[in-house]
Amino acid sequence: MFDRVFISYASEDLQYAFKLYDFLAENYFRPLMDKLNLLPGQNWDFIMNKDGTLFIICMRGNGVHRLLRVLMGKVT
Repeated sequence: MFDRVFISYASEDLQYAFKLYDFLAENYFRPLMDKLNLLPGQNWDFIMNKDGTLFIICMRGNGVHRLLRVLMGKVT
């Protein structure tokens, strides 16, 4: 069972990420977002690799295209 949920988002989708954060918190999950739960320079990789952490990506439109460009650059 996942109880911690890390929310990643494109900057233009921040408002939706905050709404998702609130929804998850109201429904007994422990959501995590960089702007609310991580300190500057903190190793978020460590948090993400803990058992019971689910990773959700919130993005649409240009954010998806940016992600694909980044991923394709790492593959080639």
